Amino acid sequence: MLSSRLGAQVWVKHENHSVIGAFKAAGALAYLQKLKTEMPRLSGVVAASTGNFGQSIAYAGHVTGTPVRIMVPVTHSKTKVAAIRSWGADIIIHGKEFQNSLEFARRHAATNGCTWSSLHPGWCAV
Repeated sequence: MLSSRLGAQVWVKHENHSVIGAFKAAGALAYLQKLKTEMPRLSGVVAASTGNFGQSIAYAGHVTGTPVRIMVPVTHSKTKVAAIRSWGADIIIHGKEFQNSLEFARRHAATNGCTWSSLHPGWCAV
């Protein structure tokens, strides 16, 4: 019907119909599967997030059986925190703003032998 109304062939990709309601889920899953292939002893990932990124990592961790820890600021949406937790991720609430959470995640990573992702600066693989 949309194609008819617009007079052109239209294809619609409904990212809002994905498991987390955003396109990031597919990318996170592909990347985490790649990490697990490259790092057979991967014991988990650490990240900082204020939104769909955290949900996507949590989802990917759930699907691949990889532990996930997400750092979020105290101002983070309670609904999004609940969504991240629903996929089994561990959440640490730290700092007033995202930058505080990211810096905390990096310190946490450094003390736990994490390697920050070259593909996405928000990921750390343990």
